[in-house]
Amino acid sequence: MQTSDISVVMFDDESGRKSILDLLEKATGYETKFVDLQGKPVITEVVKVLKNTPPPNLVLVDHILNTVVGDSSIRKGSSIVPLMREKWPEAPIIAVTAAKDECTADVAGEVYEDIVAIKDFSSFVAYVPSIISGYTRIRGVNSLEDLTSALSVPDSEQQALIISLPPLIKSTISKETVAHHIFRWFRSKFYRQPGFLWNRDWAALALGVSPEYYDHYKAVIDEAAYKGIFADGEDPRWWKTTVYSLLLPESTERFTVQLNEAAASKLAINTKHVSKCYRCGEKWPEVMGYVDEASRVESEQKPFHRRCSKAHSLSSAEPFYEERRVMLEDE
Repeated sequence: MQTSDISVVMFDDESGRKSILDLLEKATGYETKFVDLQGKPVITEVVKVLKNTPPPNLVLVDHILNTVVGDSSIRKGSSIVPLMREKWPEAPIIAVTAAKDECTADVAGEVYEDIVAIKDFSSFVAYVPSIISGYTRIRGVNSLEDLTSALSVPDSEQQALIISLPPLIKSTISKETVAHHIFRWFRSKFYRQPGFLWNRDWAALALGVSPEYYDHYKAVIDEAAYKGIFADGEDPRWWKTTVYSLLLPESTERFTVQLNEAAASKLAINTKHVSKCYRCGEKWPEVMGYVDEASRVESEQKPFHRRCSKAHSLSSAEPFYEERRVMLEDE
């Protein structure tokens, strides 16, 4: 795609938020453009920018536009996205908002590619280069094999991953819009939900150590680190099958006593560092789960044995991905 020198354009109706875009520019070196919609007719301003600005690499949009004037139906960033899609069809569009919970449906509905809470913007800044470079790489994808290559999928997992892909990605793999479908799937499913990849806590379970001691032992699975497109250095992941092969090459079994014993011996794990089940206190839990069904935040998850947990009421059986779990109540 032909782009201007401006890599990131941000539309917002709060003038003070230009400072966070300045932060992004200073941290990444990208040229940025802040479009101040405060007290202005939003459609007129957006059309003007679209007419005079070549396609950027990334668009940021405030979801709640309270201070614009004119048409009262235009009070959300999602209402101006169609104009941007028409003029800048290849640019990813991400909502930046203080009301993240109000626009989650707009990602599922394919309005935005992702949502960033204002309070998390400083962390998001470090991820912007990965988004831009990932989109550049993904535009060269013309087949499912190209996609698995871009994702750096281990040979043993390539067919399983292809089978697991959403039909929308499979049916649009050679079209320009596929980059958006891939990124949404990557952020909402593949990278976020343990299955093909593990986050830090699940990787700690595989090693048989408590999460707080994970850093003492993680070097043994460095080879398993995800290094494909859209990797997030602030929130890394590890390939499950590669972790298994590094800890116990002769076995393809998931969490077992044999795997934990092999890891404990190989890593010379201090007995005080061994993972413990949050419910029963015994060693070597196999799953992460919530203490109760009211919990929703990933950081609230605790390690449990399968026998000490059950499927969460909101969990659904999905091949290749871990089900959501919740602690069994005491009888």
